[in-house]
Amino acid sequence: MTFTLAFISIFAQKKISKDENGKHITEAEFQSRWRDDNLNFFRWDYMEKGKRICTLKDGQVSNPELNYESTLKVLESKLDIVFTRNAIVVLNFWYYNDICSSIRDDNWPSSELREVKEHNEEYLMNIRKALRKNKQDLYVFYIFEKGSKVKKKKSDYFKSFIEDSDDFFREKYFKEQAMCGSNLIITPSGNLLYNGEAILGGLLERVIN
Repeated sequence: MTFTLAFISIFAQKKISKDENGKHITEAEFQSRWRDDNLNFFRWDYMEKGKRICTLKDGQVSNPELNYESTLKVLESKLDIVFTRNAIVVLNFWYYNDICSSIRDDNWPSSELREVKEHNEEYLMNIRKALRKNKQDLYVFYIFEKGSKVKKKKSDYFKSFIEDSDDFFREKYFKEQAMCGSNLIITPSGNLLYNGEAILGGLLERVIN
């Protein structure tokens, strides 16, 4: 109840909108620029002196230059896993203190973790089938920035939930905070970084040949 009231309070606060250069703009202009796909903007909101500051950032969609083989070797060591040949790897990153919605906070009980994973699996079922025809596997990891309270159970089901306790993923792959998280998709033929809320299945369709 306490967290619900706190988030309702945050969403009811006065908003100050800024463009990608830090210039103050109207909320209407902010919404228009944020929702214009041609501008490639994403947003990050934070609280300051009782006001919600809404900021625009450039680069919602990008294609980072990461060497496939060496990147997977680094991830294998970090995640204690061995990927199959030509695997596709997704890193779904959730930022600390993210004002994403009134029902999300930095507390992640096992029930919410399961909800996120099962929601995505609905969209990934057909993609996994298509990849198996090409003898490829899909690996999805849900990573939470340091400070988040992740209460996962000790079972294989929850091994895909990672706490970024040493800021490894934040500093190496997710350098810009984005509201509702970021997704990095690593494939043998190229990579996709998407900042902001997205349906994972739709993002994968962009990069899978």
